[in-house]
Amino acid sequence: MIAVLRAALVATLVAASIPAVAEGQDTSTASLLRRIELLEGANADLERRVGELEAAIKSEPSQGRPIQASTRWRDLAN
Repeated sequence: MIAVLRAALVATLVAASIPAVAEGQDTSTASLLRRIELLEGANADLERRVGELEAAIKSEPSQGRPIQASTRWRDLAN
């Protein structure tokens, strides 16, 4: 009976020592907040760039403007 308890205790200690999160994967609150800040910054940049493109499209209609021919054969294949 004592051997069974010892084996259970050893198995519990071994299971407790195995990390639940993969190595290199940080789930700390600070890390997640930093990631959110980076994503929000990237999102704001993309929204600004889309706004600039929309403004350029509205101010300069493409009708009547000559389209430059591409010299790259891959562009011509599409």
